[in-house]
Amino acid sequence: MRIVTGAVVESSSAVRNLDSGEDRAAEAGTWSLIRRLARHARLASFDARRVQWVRFKPDGDLVPVGAGEPRGGDWAWRPDCGWLTSNTHRDPSVQALLDLYLPLCGPEPEGIRVVGHLGQSLDGFIATGCGDSFYVTGPENIRHLHRMRALSDAILVGTETAACDDPRLTTRLIAGENPVRVILDRRRRLPPGLRVFTDGAAETLLCCDRSLVGSGEERQGQARVLGIPCRAGRL
Repeated sequence: MRIVTGAVVESSSAVRNLDSGEDRAAEAGTWSLIRRLARHARLASFDARRVQWVRFKPDGDLVPVGAGEPRGGDWAWRPDCGWLTSNTHRDPSVQALLDLYLPLCGPEPEGIRVVGHLGQSLDGFIATGCGDSFYVTGPENIRHLHRMRALSDAILVGTETAACDDPRLTTRLIAGENPVRVILDRRRRLPPGLRVFTDGAAETLLCCDRSLVGSGEERQGQARVLGIPCRAGRL
């Protein structure tokens, strides 16, 4: 398992405000390409241990490029460095998006990749004095966070985040599927009215001490309750 933690540092061109229709179209097209590469790399037939080439069809689907076929403008997967292309991107914002998200678009040969996302103010705080964390970063970072969710299989938060923020943990600001929502609540004290338990937007798992899961108590709203063994007061 490889665990990546800490703040994600982005170039301003990758998360800038989009001022024109051309900018928005370029961003949408690049994001669509990134999502397709990520989906292709997670197919059961994808062998991450060998070099392989793929080509975009006119309808946007990806197909493998066979031996002897022309490869100009196609994408290659290399086990040592991930996705590469022979195309040269003149738009720095396009290249910035690729540089930022392509590392998340491949399988994890060693098992699981865990990415920690931290929103922090310039003076080093992750919340305001009254505990509000929503306004610490800004709209560009929120869109970035939603993109990271779309490239992940699951998103995990703890009890305090769920209780204080009542987050939805979805990809509503960008194109992409919602990840599975995993809520850690050892003592099973979260109220059932939270949005993650009621909105039905994504599969949701509530993980708690298994001694708190009785017969017929395997659901909390629309979430599935998973009883986890505890040791020294920890899941």
